[in-house]
Amino acid sequence: MGQLKGFTFKKAEGGLGRTASTKDNLFLIVAAMAVAGTQLTHGETKSFIQLKDAEAVGITESLDANQKALTHYHLSEVFRLAPESHIIFLPVAVGKIQDSTAQIVKAIRANKQVKGVGLFGFTNDLSTIASDVEELQTQIVEAVKPDGILIDFVLIEGKGKEGLEVNNFADLKEKNAPQVSVIIAQDKGIATIDEAYKYHASVGSALGMLSVRNVSENLGSVDIENKPENAKGGNTYPLTDEGKKRYISGGISTGQSAEELSNEQLKLLNDKGYILAGQYADMAGFFLSNSPTCVSKASDYTYIENNRVWNKAARLVRQTLSPRIKSKLPKNPQTGYLKDSIVTSLQELAGKAIERQMVVTGEISGYAVSIDAKQTVTEQTPLKVKIRLVPDDILHAIEGEIGLTSNL
Repeated sequence: MGQLKGFTFKKAEGGLGRTASTKDNLFLIVAAMAVAGTQLTHGETKSFIQLKDAEAVGITESLDANQKALTHYHLSEVFRLAPESHIIFLPVAVGKIQDSTAQIVKAIRANKQVKGVGLFGFTNDLSTIASDVEELQTQIVEAVKPDGILIDFVLIEGKGKEGLEVNNFADLKEKNAPQVSVIIAQDKGIATIDEAYKYHASVGSALGMLSVRNVSENLGSVDIENKPENAKGGNTYPLTDEGKKRYISGGISTGQSAEELSNEQLKLLNDKGYILAGQYADMAGFFLSNSPTCVSKASDYTYIENNRVWNKAARLVRQTLSPRIKSKLPKNPQTGYLKDSIVTSLQELAGKAIERQMVVTGEISGYAVSIDAKQTVTEQTPLKVKIRLVPDDILHAIEGEIGLTSNL
């Protein structure tokens, strides 16, 4: 029977501060490989959420052995280190990376949630890396910016070759490619399986280590904030897995082992912006050295995590304020500028998104959003919003002092 209207409830939303997934770790992996014997087609992407997905389309250990390639190995490393990874996989013809950038850009545009790109199997090597990094910054990262796509990183396999000398490596910190990084870390156990693998670099391992981390974590951190279930309980998260015989011994893509490199050479390579793998005293296992990008150390974006934090904040603010585009902005009739109430409202909208999805999650220490009310907004003059982020510091080294004394 009908009832007279008396009491009604409205269900409130947002009080628990829960946030939707931001897909921070959706990566595009591009492999230069032959596709014969697989269900793959050059230039067409596949989506993998587990290694079995890749194996189901023909990317197997047998394929690696037959092709003298490491496609299965790299993908297995991603899922070993970050079991909950989601990968967009793009096979392309073997050749230089620059020959495939049009296909890479097309794949990114078709998968706009992609945040980073990993490249392996190409013929580019460390002898041309100095020019490659700036070309790829332009041909990939800058190419998709007009589409509103912000790429956190492009990770290149820094393949070695006969005759390369560590002391003569190009200085990547002199380049202007702030979203490009080069890895030369190598699992010696893989490199010794076949002569064809001698000069490979661990792109898959680095992508796995990026995928398992929050956007603000350094690639070289000894421990991570959110370990996979099978690794919880320990106080480190190394590359090494003795059970799976991964990274029992490490080195670089010139074929040299870690034991063959002096401390001075390791420091030189680190200073020049290469991603290595090494060990710490009294600490079991191998760890990646750092997360440098190919830009000056003085830059605010000299580390991968700097770009990931900036890009995440930019996406959040864009998503939050975009629904207000073409809406009215009330003005103060006495001054002709924006009303304080609308300025406060917009600042709070943007600030709340950053607060919930970056401050509460521990990805930044703080932020400020400011909009100057003294603006006249027209079709030719956009509303100017200033945002400042306070990133966490990264503990790169510890210097202690211990002394003996007769009393305290």
